[in-house]
Amino acid sequence: MHLAANARDALQAHYLAESAVNLSRLVLSFQQKVNNLGNIPGLSQMLGSLQGSMKLPAGIDPKALQGLTG
Repeated sequence: MHLAANARDALQAHYLAESAVNLSRLVLSFQQKVNNLGNIPGLSQMLGSLQGSMKLPAGIDPKALQGLTG
């Protein structure tokens, strides 16, 4: 019984790790595309209008987003 549970847990851990790697690759790919956009005209006004109604996720520095606005 314990052997089956250990095998199940090991398989689950393997696929969770694989999913994490794939998600990281997707995020990096998206980040590269965002970085290649450069300055976007009008983005600062759009972000400014949303600023009062949105909260940034924990760990995101608002100053880091200033480079995206034009």
